[in-house]
Amino acid sequence: MAANYHLSAEGYADLAKAEGNIPFIYDDLRIGALKPLRSYEGIRGTPTIGLGVAIQSAADREKYAVFLTRNATPEELRQINGAKLAEMEAHLNRRLDGIALTQPMFDALFSFQWNVGPYSKHVVRAVEALRAGDYAAAQQVIANGPKTSKGILLPALAARRLKEAALFAREGLTAQAHAAVDTVSNSLPMLISVIAISVGTFFAVHFDVDE
Repeated sequence: MAANYHLSAEGYADLAKAEGNIPFIYDDLRIGALKPLRSYEGIRGTPTIGLGVAIQSAADREKYAVFLTRNATPEELRQINGAKLAEMEAHLNRRLDGIALTQPMFDALFSFQWNVGPYSKHVVRAVEALRAGDYAAAQQVIANGPKTSKGILLPALAARRLKEAALFAREGLTAQAHAAVDTVSNSLPMLISVIAISVGTFFAVHFDVDE
């Protein structure tokens, strides 16, 4: 039976900051700066909106065509992202059957999966560590996850991995951490200095993450 974890409101907000919650339709294989599409004609890749929602079928293209003329509102973006979020939650919950997590642990693991892909070997390794009861090892899988795109080390990805790892350990590294009143933070020591790096360009450009 699948687990029943859900991304928290804080987790959603962090994901939107990390991914870039784009309010207009753009070409995911564009060359150059991110800019709104005004037509589906002549695009190089897949029209995309929000947290990376691909607009693939003819029905979806018609459904979202209004956003070729204007930006989506925050509420519209939440609705657009909802289906993909639910899909990714369900996928992760199937893997987490029988595994106890705190909310920060799930939020961190969800962000990691969203960025590296639901079938990534890194997600598999993290879940295997959790199933073995080794929460510290799962945290290390996240911390040591992909930090490059097309072979280039990206400070933004390095910062994201450290932030996810720190979030995973925020309430402690045991399944019972959520019951503790006072817990010791396990934030990684490099987090503050790496997070300080400006990452705006990376998040706007949406690099693919290397395995």
